[in-house]
Amino acid sequence: MEFLQQQFTFTVSGAALVGIILLGIVSLISVFMLILRLIHKIRTLQTPKYGFLGKPLYALVLVAVAGTITYFSYSFSSQPDFQIQASRTVTAEIKTSTVSTNGGMSIVSFEAIPYVNGIPYYGDSGEFDILWNITGPVRIDKFEYGKTRADRSGFSESLQAGSYTARAVIVYEGRSYTFNQPFSVP
Repeated sequence: MEFLQQQFTFTVSGAALVGIILLGIVSLISVFMLILRLIHKIRTLQTPKYGFLGKPLYALVLVAVAGTITYFSYSFSSQPDFQIQASRTVTAEIKTSTVSTNGGMSIVSFEAIPYVNGIPYYGDSGEFDILWNITGPVRIDKFEYGKTRADRSGFSESLQAGSYTARAVIVYEGRSYTFNQPFSVP
């Protein structure tokens, strides 16, 4: 207890005293600012968060409902697109006939008559490319280009006796049509 009853005397210069006072004031202001900042942070964290990406939620719901209504009203009110396309029916008649026979070989005549909508060579306006493929004991490939009503399809080949298949691929307006005709050579 003696310590509390004793008197002490300190001497401090004026500059040191001013420095100690300024240090104390700056420390108090710093602590006060720190407390205010923490209080602001606590209030910010305690406030409830509503919305989506910082936007109010009712605005997002309004945009979603408007978009859904627009989409469904457009899909139910729009008329379907109709595509009208004229298609032509292409058929062909493949004719094979034996012209002459000499020993085991025969000369066979081939002719393809293309029909468009039932009209041979589609009148005067049709132009056809024809790829012939004749298979059997002998294989023959033949090309005929630009066949029309005036320049008809047809050629002859010398074939051995046996069973054959004449295949004609007719190209008309960029589309190809395939026709097969079995035949036999005596």
